[in-house]
Amino acid sequence: MPFARPLLFREVTLQWLKLHKINFHSISLVENKLQECIHSKVDVLIDDGPHYAEEFALLKKPVILYEQPYNLSINNDFVYRASNWMEVKQHIDYLDSK
Repeated sequence: MPFARPLLFREVTLQWLKLHKINFHSISLVENKLQECIHSKVDVLIDDGPHYAEEFALLKKPVILYEQPYNLSINNDFVYRASNWMEVKQHIDYLDSK
């Protein structure tokens, strides 16, 4: 699970994931999240960044885009919008069933 965050946020990120019971196989704090996702063969990107969503979707990979005012212009068949974590889970369940 790559994050575009400085290393100093590693511990707080791990605590947040644990608090919200979000399972992951590994965690990487990197500057180029998209490149790390490709290298790590990430199946689904969950993000709010429009640039990451566009680039990942261009690779024909699904993106769950956490809806924000600054990413409303993103429109791609591989982009699934979510307003909360329940919707994120619903999209993951749907993608898993395909």
